Amino acid sequence: TLSGKEINPSLTSIPVSSGWNRIGYILKGNAALGGAFEPTSLPTGDILLKSKEASAIYYPASGWIGDLDSLRVLNGYMLKTVASSDLKYKASSARLKSARNNLFTVKGLHELYQINPPTFEYSANLIGELVNQSGENIIHRGDLLIAFSGNEPRGVSEALFVQDLNRYVFLITMFSNSNLEKLNFKIKLASDNLEKPINEKVVFSINEVYGQAMNPYLLHFQNSTEVQNAEIDGSIYIFPNPVNEELQIRSDDKILSVTLSGLSGNCIQILNNVSEYSLLIDTRNLVSGVYILKIETSRGTLIRKLIKSTS
Repeated sequence: TLSGKEINPSLTSIPVSSGWNRIGYILKGNAALGGAFEPTSLPTGDILLKSKEASAIYYPASGWIGDLDSLRVLNGYMLKTVASSDLKYKASSARLKSARNNLFTVKGLHELYQINPPTFEYSANLIGELVNQSGENIIHRGDLLIAFSGNEPRGVSEALFVQDLNRYVFLITMFSNSNLEKLNFKIKLASDNLEKPINEKVVFSINEVYGQAMNPYLLHFQNSTEVQNAEIDGSIYIFPNPVNEELQIRSDDKILSVTLSGLSGNCIQILNNVSEYSLLIDTRNLVSGVYILKIETSRGTLIRKLIKSTS
C-alpha cells in the first residue's frame, strides 16, 4: 500500500542546490529527457544528470546530450549543478520515450563489453574529447570511448555531437566498487573498428566529474608527441585537466618537486622538497590558458600540458 499526498507536478517544484542532489521522477508515465523539465526552471551553469546506468549533460542550444535519454516512473536520479534552482517537471511530458538518434543503445554497449552496472556501488563521469597534437578535435560519429580497470571494461560511451561546441564529445559513465581505483581508456574508431590506447588515466573518485560541458577533458592517442615522459606516465595521475580551482596530483612514486611554468618558460610556481605521494595545488589565481607542469618523482620527471579553464 502506498500512501501520501497527491501533488500537481507542474505546480510543485523540487529545490536543488550547488553540488549533487537526489531527485525522484514523480510523473505517472515515462518521459523523454528533452521534454521532462520546464526549461526556465533549470539552474544556470553546468548540469549533469545520472541514473544508475547512464548520464547526460545539458547544453543551452543542444539540450540534453548523453546516453540517458528518458526518465522512468518510480526511478531516482542524481543531479549535479553549480547553482541553485526550483526544478519543475512538465506534466505534459509523461509519455513513452521518443526514438533515439544514436547508433547504439546504452544497454547494447554494456552487453557488448560485458559491463553490468548493478554489480557496482559507485559511478563517476568523464566529459572528454580526443584531440591531435595541434589540439584539434578528431572524433567522428560512431567512435567509442571505453574505460578499463586493467583489462576489465568499466564504462563505454558513443561519440555525441554537441551543437553548442560544433563537434563530437564523449560523456562516459564509469563504474567501480572502490575509491581511488586507477582507470585507463581506449578509443574504438568507427573507421577501422580497432581499439587504440589513450595516454590519459584517472584515479576513480566517487561521483567525480572529470572535464566540463564547455571545456571537455583532453584525450590523446598513446605514443603521440604530446610533451610528456611516457616511461613514467602510467604512475602519475593529474586531474582535473582542464582545471578550475584545485589540481590534484597522485603518484605511485614519491613526488620530489613540482614546477608550473608558462608556455614561454617563465616560472610561475615551484614546490620543492615535497616528499609526498599526493598533492593539491590551488589554481584559482591562475589566468585561463595553457601552462607547462613539470613533476619530478623518485622515478623520473614528467612534463605535461595543463589547461586552466575559463570558469
